[in-house]
Amino acid sequence: MNIKESKIFRPACESSSEEVNYNLTIDEDLTDLLPYINREIDNAKYNAKGSFIKFMHNGHKVVLNQNTVSIAKFTDNDEAEKFSSELLLFLDDIRSRKGSIEPDYTTFDPPSVIELLKLLPRKAPCKECGYPACMAFATALRQGEAEPEACTVLAGQPDGEEKLEKIRELLGR
Repeated sequence: MNIKESKIFRPACESSSEEVNYNLTIDEDLTDLLPYINREIDNAKYNAKGSFIKFMHNGHKVVLNQNTVSIAKFTDNDEAEKFSSELLLFLDDIRSRKGSIEPDYTTFDPPSVIELLKLLPRKAPCKECGYPACMAFATALRQGEAEPEACTVLAGQPDGEEKLEKIRELLGR
């Protein structure tokens, strides 16, 4: 598995951020490897229909899609390049062991932001979760950037625990 092209960038929505993201294009199609990665990595989110998998690896969010590897949140270019080399070795290891790994074709289909929003209290923007509104919090939940328990208003409601459990279930957590 070799890198054909790489790009280090700051996300457009966070252009002032000190963190950088890293995108790689590799010389192989990863599609057939995704169910094996799904088996090997706890809490991976495999989507067969979209042909991608998302997971956390050593503190970094990774998305693999066909021949693209996207990795988030590095402090600098050197850290991104070192991590990507280690990640490619990790993926090569899974490929070398494919014969001894039972693939996991369980597909994760994330809930819509609206489904999550319906379970939140939608009080006037309390911002207790750290987001400006429930819609922003629901979006962060869906993207795996927030935990349901961050909504302290929901936790304090009579049916709050039930709703928190439903949110966790929808998110596969």
